[in-house]
Amino acid sequence: MSTSRRSAPHEILSSKAVKAPTVAPKTTWNVVRTLGEGAFGEVKLVVDSKNSSIAVAMKCIDLERHPDVIDAVRKEALLQRMLRGHRNVVQYIGMRVEGDTEFQMFLEYADGGELFDQIEPDVGMPTAKAQFYFRQLIEGVKFIHSVGIVHRDIKPENILLTQKDVLKISDFGMATVFKHNGKERMLSTKCGTLPYVSPQVLTGTYRAEPTDIWSCGVVLVALLAGELPWESPLPRTKAYMNWKESANLDEHPWKKIGTVALALLRTILNDDEKTRANIERIENHPWYTADFIKHKGVLSRISSGKQYSPNHGVPLKRQRFELDVIDKSCMQLADSMSQPAARLPQYSLEDLFNNTRKPTDLTVMKAAFSQPENIEALLLNHSQIDESQSHCIDPLQLLVRRMTRFCVTVSVVEALRRIIEACESSGFEAKKRTSNQLAVSDRREMSFMVAIYEMANIVGRKVMVDFRRSRGDGIEFKRAFVVLKKKLGAIVCKEGTNWLEKHGLVCSQAFTQLSVQ
Repeated sequence: MSTSRRSAPHEILSSKAVKAPTVAPKTTWNVVRTLGEGAFGEVKLVVDSKNSSIAVAMKCIDLERHPDVIDAVRKEALLQRMLRGHRNVVQYIGMRVEGDTEFQMFLEYADGGELFDQIEPDVGMPTAKAQFYFRQLIEGVKFIHSVGIVHRDIKPENILLTQKDVLKISDFGMATVFKHNGKERMLSTKCGTLPYVSPQVLTGTYRAEPTDIWSCGVVLVALLAGELPWESPLPRTKAYMNWKESANLDEHPWKKIGTVALALLRTILNDDEKTRANIERIENHPWYTADFIKHKGVLSRISSGKQYSPNHGVPLKRQRFELDVIDKSCMQLADSMSQPAARLPQYSLEDLFNNTRKPTDLTVMKAAFSQPENIEALLLNHSQIDESQSHCIDPLQLLVRRMTRFCVTVSVVEALRRIIEACESSGFEAKKRTSNQLAVSDRREMSFMVAIYEMANIVGRKVMVDFRRSRGDGIEFKRAFVVLKKKLGAIVCKEGTNWLEKHGLVCSQAFTQLSVQ
């Protein structure tokens, strides 16, 4: 693995595994591995050479090969910079041009994976847990809107977590400024992901804030029911029309959702954006303010009612101090990075608000420079990093928590053979990428990677199988995982999987199966 030398200070929000560094004038970065690849660039996990628990995500775009995406790149970076300082938004750290040919943007590394990974297909999650995440989502959206920005692509795949379960809204490739100097503008660009977009986005002009609110409502359905309510909010979609006409609500997914939550969804997934619930109305709804916690444990930190805060438990002075440190660090990093004006066009808020720039093709923008779909590190062994760096890399600190992994009782070679057989018998196409990695796809444009690792540095030499989504709907990916794991049941190692749970590498059963009334 190559080593990247960088002279720039940096700062990230702390979590259980990824630590916040002290602000230093110079830092040497080591590239650990590539986290994600797209048509126009890649995302890399980079760590401090002196402390591998300090990690950030670095987005890279080749400006010589893809000069047509410069506008989109610059716009996303500017919007991310405007949104610094909130706990529930992925932290922007800085940007630079390396050698006048590669654009780099540094972002907080969310080490807890994606929100969709917490959703059990066709089940969802306990009400208390759904409320916990939904409250944080609303807090983040509230902040984004207060800055005059609309996200326009809110979905579980674009919502990340830390290992302390702090929710982070990511991927601002579709975002834009809708309010400036107190003036709000109507929007007309059709963008987003079909099951999550509001009806107005598909049919004409629309207001910004109600659009994101609608998407939050669809996310809540996914959290509570483990499935999406419809493929798109269009008249030709029967499931959507049934909801609009209050018909067949005793069917999935609505039959799995409690009456109070359903009442809240009625106000959010309101076809009329003029009467759709705003954030204040959501925050005052009985479901939002209720205390569903009747158990002690990991969820006990959730407060109830209007006293809830995403910074719950952190003294106000400490919160302010942490944000000040982050802001100063980001400013230092941004100031230290060269940005040739000829290569990176400058945007102003007026440009974004008035939409005076030539629009960039949305497909190009999205593929080129959006938050990576698979923003996580895989378990590292000594063959995957430079030997000179191996002493400072703790693989457990760079491995995100998620449901889609388990241990097996067979060797890496045998596990690979069994997985290929399971994929083929289930209608998936599996292609061998490396000696321990498969690329799997189906006919619905959903694809994922399967990697098998022998954790040689762990007592007992456990073999872990790790599934991660590459493209497509997260819930469909989870369904595929459940099917394949069932077919592989004969080789699943319960002891090894319990070990993963003990070390926080898979979701705790107590956390995922908590029952509340």
